[in-house]
Amino acid sequence: MKRQYFFKLADISPKKYSSGSKISLTSKELSALMGVSLAILKINPEGCYEPHWYPNANQFGYALAGRALISLYMAAGVKETFTVEPGEIFFIPKGGIHHIQNIGDKELEMVLAYSSDLPEEMFLSTAIHALSANAFGATFGSPTKFFEGLKKPSEPAGITNVGKAKKQEAISSRFKFNFAGNPEVVEDRGGYLKLGVRAVFPILEDVGLLAFGLNEGGVVEPHWHTNAGELVYIAKGRARMAVLTPEGETFSKDLGPGEAGFAPASYFHSIENIGPEKVDVYAFFSHAAPDYIGVGGALSFYSNEVLSSIFKVAPDYFNQLKRAPGDLVIVPV
Repeated sequence: MKRQYFFKLADISPKKYSSGSKISLTSKELSALMGVSLAILKINPEGCYEPHWYPNANQFGYALAGRALISLYMAAGVKETFTVEPGEIFFIPKGGIHHIQNIGDKELEMVLAYSSDLPEEMFLSTAIHALSANAFGATFGSPTKFFEGLKKPSEPAGITNVGKAKKQEAISSRFKFNFAGNPEVVEDRGGYLKLGVRAVFPILEDVGLLAFGLNEGGVVEPHWHTNAGELVYIAKGRARMAVLTPEGETFSKDLGPGEAGFAPASYFHSIENIGPEKVDVYAFFSHAAPDYIGVGGALSFYSNEVLSSIFKVAPDYFNQLKRAPGDLVIVPV
C-alpha cells in the first residue's frame, strides 16, 4: 500500500463532547506520518478539557482564538498554572497531567501537535475507577465508600461544562511563549518566517513550529530536514506541496485551508503559493530544533564539472547559474 502524504481535516469526523470537540490527524488517517501528529481542539465558553495526560508524547499548543487557563502537574510535585491568549504557544511535557479551561466569552480554538504519530491519552475520570476503591481510600485516608460513590463514566468525560470562570488576569509561565510577538526572521518579497523552536522557547522537547507566509508567487525553496519530519497545515490561501520519496516518486497536491501534507525526515519537498492571495502555513516538526538543507546552497556547493557529469551538459553551461552563498529558504519567483 502506498503511503498517503496529504489529507483534508474536514474528512475526519470530530470527537464531540458535551462542551466542545476535537479533530485528530494521526497515522491512522495519514499513513505517511512519523513522529508527529496534529489536532484541532475547540472548547465552548464555560467548557473545560478534563485533566488528562499523554504517556508517549510531548504536546505543543498554539492558541488561535479565545482565552485558556492551563493547570499542569508534573513529577516531583512540580505545579504550573498559566493563561494562554491568541498568538501564544505552550508546551506540556510527556506524562504531565493538565487541564485546559475556556475562561473567555468566546469559543476557544487551538492547534495541538504531538511528538508521536499515535499519541496515547489517559483521563482522570477513568483513572479514578481503574483501581480499587481501597487503594484510593488508603491514599487519601478516606472511607472507600467515598470513591465508590463517584459516578463511573462509560467513557472519558472529555470536555465538560464547569460554569463561568472567575475573571482572570494573564499569568506568565516558562511553559508558554508569545509566538505572535516574536520578530519575523525572514521578511522579504517572497514572504515571512516566524520561529517557535527551542532557540526561542528553550523548554521545548521533540516538537517545534515554524509559521510562514508566502506572498503571491512566493516559494519555499526545495529542501529537507535531516532530523525532523514536517507536518504542514494550511491556514489561509492555496499552496502546492510536492514530496519526493527515496524510490524516486514525486507526490504533489494543491492544498487549501484545513488541509495538511507531510514530508518525512530528509525527504526532498517544496511549498509554493499558487493563488492570488497570501498563504499562511503552520509547519509542525518532530524535533525542537529542526535543521534545514536547501537546494540553493546544496547545488551551488558543487563544481561545474561535477554538475555537468550529472546533467549531461557542458561545464560552462553552469556559468549562467547564480550561485547562492547558502540556503535561500523563502524566495519570490
